[in-house]
Amino acid sequence: TKEELDFPGLSPELATYLVDKYSEKLVGVGIDTISIDPGSSKYFKAHRILFKENVYVLENVAALDLVLKHLKNGRETFFAFDVLPMKIEGGTGAPCRLVARLEDSQNTGGGWFGFLIFCLLLAIMGVVAKAVYDFRFNLDKTFS
Repeated sequence: TKEELDFPGLSPELATYLVDKYSEKLVGVGIDTISIDPGSSKYFKAHRILFKENVYVLENVAALDLVLKHLKNGRETFFAFDVLPMKIEGGTGAPCRLVARLEDSQNTGGGWFGFLIFCLLLAIMGVVAKAVYDFRFNLDKTFS
């Protein structure tokens, strides 16, 4: 029941602060509890404040301690999360998988080069897989 829900969450003041302070860069907010609002919330103000600014909410986020282990001796580290939601037609929310990417703040953008190499390798693998498939399963043995 609603009376039994007792867990921490974001206050409306903190949600407003995040939106005001990081308005240009804030895309989403995650929390390790079952709601971004405290369990005792009746009006879900943090949800309303964030959603009004088109900021998505991630709830029940787990294993952040594993990400924090990668902090480098007091150097500022940037965390980027790729959010991979399950496609649910007509839904207002969905289970998702989070993939953390750690980037050093002194990184000069070399991560894009690695990403481009990854895309190139992926494309090559696709071409090779298609060629192998065509060779093995082309029943009339014609190739184009």
